[in-house]
Amino acid sequence: MTNSTDPTTEHEIVVAADIGGTFTDIVAVRGERMLVGKFPTDYDDLSRPVRDGVDLARRSLGGPDARVGTVIHATTVATNAVLERRGAKVGMLITKGFADLLQIGRLRRADPYTLDHRKPALLVDVDLVAEIDERIDAAGKVVTPLDEAQVEEAARRMADAGAEAVVVGFLHSYLDPAHERRAAAAVARIAPGLPVVTSAEIIPEAREYERISTAVIAAYLGPVVRHYLRRLADRLRDEPPVDQLWVMKSSGGLATADHAITHPEELVESGPAAGVIAAAWAARRAGVRTAVGFDMGGTTTKAALIMDGTPRINHDYEIGGAAHSGDFLRKGTGHPLRSPVIDLAEIGTGGGSIAWLDATGALRVGPRSASSTPGPACYGRGGDLPTVTDADLVLGYLDSAPAEEAGGLGVLRRDLAEAALSTLVTAGAARSVVHAASGVFELAVAQMAGAVRLVSLAKGVDPRELTLIPSGGAGPVHAWAIARELGTSTLLFPAFPGVASALGLLQSEVRVDLAVGVRARPADEADRDLLAAHLARLTSEAAGQAREQAPGRALSSLTAQLDMRYAGQTYTIPVDLDGTVLPATDDLLARFGAAHRAAYHHETPSREVEVTTVRVTATAPSGTVETTPRWAAVPAAAERTVIFDGVAHRVPVVQRADVDAAGLTGPALVIQVDTTIVVPPGARVRAVGDGSLLEMRLPSADGPDKEETR
Repeated sequence: MTNSTDPTTEHEIVVAADIGGTFTDIVAVRGERMLVGKFPTDYDDLSRPVRDGVDLARRSLGGPDARVGTVIHATTVATNAVLERRGAKVGMLITKGFADLLQIGRLRRADPYTLDHRKPALLVDVDLVAEIDERIDAAGKVVTPLDEAQVEEAARRMADAGAEAVVVGFLHSYLDPAHERRAAAAVARIAPGLPVVTSAEIIPEAREYERISTAVIAAYLGPVVRHYLRRLADRLRDEPPVDQLWVMKSSGGLATADHAITHPEELVESGPAAGVIAAAWAARRAGVRTAVGFDMGGTTTKAALIMDGTPRINHDYEIGGAAHSGDFLRKGTGHPLRSPVIDLAEIGTGGGSIAWLDATGALRVGPRSASSTPGPACYGRGGDLPTVTDADLVLGYLDSAPAEEAGGLGVLRRDLAEAALSTLVTAGAARSVVHAASGVFELAVAQMAGAVRLVSLAKGVDPRELTLIPSGGAGPVHAWAIARELGTSTLLFPAFPGVASALGLLQSEVRVDLAVGVRARPADEADRDLLAAHLARLTSEAAGQAREQAPGRALSSLTAQLDMRYAGQTYTIPVDLDGTVLPATDDLLARFGAAHRAAYHHETPSREVEVTTVRVTATAPSGTVETTPRWAAVPAAAERTVIFDGVAHRVPVVQRADVDAAGLTGPALVIQVDTTIVVPPGARVRAVGDGSLLEMRLPSADGPDKEETR
């Protein structure tokens, strides 16, 4: 599956690879040449399709000995390890009296009316939790000295029981990490080589539950991420070797593979973050102020709010539960993660989601997926359960013509799709195969629209006023129906939306996020000096780490943020600074008041204000590239029968390269090498800007009906 212009041989090849639940997307660039492709994700060896993509790029863009200088990678390895419970066996050392900390958690329930609510199973082995005599108070003073003999005894027990990692999480260690460091050294003496994660090193912030939970996640993921990235690095060292491997973090920034191995908790939303970066780039390019990036892959759908071309970063996330999201109203179903994550909602609906009937006979779609093996029934790989992709094929949105060579899917089999959907007819859930396909399609659309509402309406943004930016292989197929469900009239399609996450990797920068917990009141002179000192130290450290990971490149930005609240409040509000300099007290308090008013519609200037966390972010160019897209023609019939709302239309099939600024009016199908953009009746689609983006405007009412489908 290639897309290229004339060769520019003096440039090195840059390969971006995003592993999804169904496909691994590849975008490779060499000068003005570009290649895009999709490989089925190999669950036996996730690194294999990445190496296959590198080999394809080398063959297509320069020959077998061509130099691949950089591989940029996004992965679902960390997320899947939590969801599938495939992490390390973890033991934990904790302050005496707090052994049940993770079980108790917070008094949060996403659905308070569910009587049989169950918390997710712990990631730490409860039989390997040891209470240690030690105590540091809320002022950072030692109340009870550390009993190192207890630590050594616990370490022996954990090592004998087969622990693969140990977490040290002591109360108030963010103020003084000495006890945690000494405990880690004691474990190392007893069990050399056993990985030890200290909570204050991972996240030196207040709130022991979230801090220790994050450390447990890091320890749980450590061996999985380390094994995967080292295996991938070994594959990329095969002749001829790749010079540099970057990994996408949950924050939307890049890091070296060594950093990712040290901080695996930063990879939990690696792939989805890359897709949001691509959507934000498209929004900036089109001058769109309010948008939602909507990424529909084969297994899940992700949505993220983008304001002024920038996605929001969340520092209070949850993974491993029913609500894979940073939304406050959805908390209480997963494991808290205090690490920078692009604020997004993720649901288990994608192209491979299986349609099924519940005990009442009602139709359901997902979260179970056909994945890449065996895949939807129409792939012809042995799957026989109806999926969203099968419904799309029967409705005419997809073509049964041979897929492109890099996709490796061959012919999409309409007969197999119809056979799978016919099981819903036999069960009495539909009148015909087309009726069944329409039901699956509409239910999937309704569920995915819910993800968009989570990141828009739930945050006070009217979906009718935003621009939807679809991506993922299945996103442009369903986008029109999701927009209609939301009342959204404008859609924006990136150059290659089907591989947008891989494109987002090419547009990303190295990013370093550092933070420290404090208890400081800006009105107090000594506390202001403390805040200024923390800002200066974190700025120096963040800049140094960014330069170390991107040597020879000037920093792109240095920014700071303070988490602030009124004294006595439980939760905080982030307040952005200009650069990394602490503003005057009155200015800082005014910024907090404005942020509090925006969040809660009131402020109380007479109350004392305190800072709980100081954050600094440094970014630097990764050395990646952008290129002007050129669309190769895709073999296809000139027309196709497509079903819209139960009505058959004979629609033209148009190549993406043939859509210009004048545009066209639907119904139509716009095809390109990585996806199909479905244009419903009455919608208008046109090229905008330099032609790399398509804008679609939905009609206020459907056009005239055609012959009804029986």
